[in-house]
Amino acid sequence: MTVNTLRPRPLTPIQKKILDKMVAHYRKHGYAPSLSELARQEGKAVSTVHEMVEAIRKKGHIKKLPNLARGFTSLSHQTSIQIPLLGKIAAGPPIEPFENPEPIDVPDYMIKGDIKDYYALEVKGDSMIEDDVWDSDIILIKYRKVPQQNEMIVAVVDGEVTLKIYGGVNHLGQVVLQPRNKKLNNIYVDPKYFEVRGIFAGLIRRHL
Repeated sequence: MTVNTLRPRPLTPIQKKILDKMVAHYRKHGYAPSLSELARQEGKAVSTVHEMVEAIRKKGHIKKLPNLARGFTSLSHQTSIQIPLLGKIAAGPPIEPFENPEPIDVPDYMIKGDIKDYYALEVKGDSMIEDDVWDSDIILIKYRKVPQQNEMIVAVVDGEVTLKIYGGVNHLGQVVLQPRNKKLNNIYVDPKYFEVRGIFAGLIRRHL
C-alpha cells in the first residue's frame, strides 16, 4: 500500500474543475480520461491541460501510476491486487497460452466486484488502435457471456479468439464484430460459431 502522508495544497478553481472531471471519468469507466479528452472538454490545448494535471499532481491530489495508460489516480491510499495473465490475444489468431501463467498486479480500483471474475491478456496486433489499445498492452477482462452494443469483448469465433467491438446482430442474423482500425473490415459471424469470453474492463501499458 502506498500512503500519501502530505496534506494536499489548495487548488485553483480551474484545477478543481479538471480534478472533478478526472474523478467522474474514473467512477464511470474505471480509468482516467486522456489529456486529449480533457483538452476537448475544456476547449484548451493539450499542453495547457498537461500543465494543469501536473500542477494538481504536485499539489498532492493525484499521483502518477507507473506503466499505466491514462495512469493517474485520485486515491490517497492505493493498493494493488493480482489477477491471472492468461495469454495473448490478437486480431484473428487464437490466444497463445502461457505455459505457466503468472499473476499481474493491477490497481484495486480497476476491479469492480469479485476478483475471480477478472483475468488479463496481452494484446498482439493493431486492430483496436483507434480505441487506444496497442500492441503489447495488457487488457483486463471481466467474465460475462452477454455483451451490450458497442462494448469491447473477447470473442471466440470458430475456435479463434479476437478482441473486437460487439456491433450487435445484423438483418441477416449475423453477429457483427468491429475493429477499431480503419484499415480493417468488420467480421460477420454465424451465432452458432460465436461465443463471448468477457468484456474489456481496463488497460495497463507496459511501454511508455
